[in-house]
Amino acid sequence: MRENKLTFKEIKEELFRKAEETVAKSIYGCLQCGVCSASCPSGRITPFRTRLLIRKTLLGVGLDIKKEDLWLCTTCYTCQERCPKRIEIVSIIITLRNIAVEKGNLIPEHLKICQNFIRYGHAVPLDNENKEKRTKLGLAKNPPAIQFIAEALKQLQFLVKKLEFDKKVEFGWDS
Repeated sequence: MRENKLTFKEIKEELFRKAEETVAKSIYGCLQCGVCSASCPSGRITPFRTRLLIRKTLLGVGLDIKKEDLWLCTTCYTCQERCPKRIEIVSIIITLRNIAVEKGNLIPEHLKICQNFIRYGHAVPLDNENKEKRTKLGLAKNPPAIQFIAEALKQLQFLVKKLEFDKKVEFGWDS
């Protein structure tokens, strides 16, 4: 893992390299009015403040790409829909997350989800407990999911290796 904080230069370069130019440039129109934070459902129950994340990104104030706040956005688009300047907030947050992943910075919960995805083809594998619940609900014990289709899982894992996503999420093929 590398240093968690990105400099202004890194943020700007990465944001403009990863996002469409119109998305990246939209951040410069931010008035810091706070409508995004006031509208955020996640912000009502967590310390996440959309306005602060956008401000730090805009100013390049040592954005901490491993800090949990970056991952608290639910991508519901409420902030973006209410933004008076039409800042593409969700696209910017997703781009910042992509930068974090490329830099090897994920919170442990997301790391586990990514590893499950590679191993099973799902974020939450269908274990015995979940299979029992499905049976009680009158559903098939094993749904037609990638976890149970060997060739599909093999193709998914091939793509994961080709994109080197396994390395980014510290996936151990032997475990």
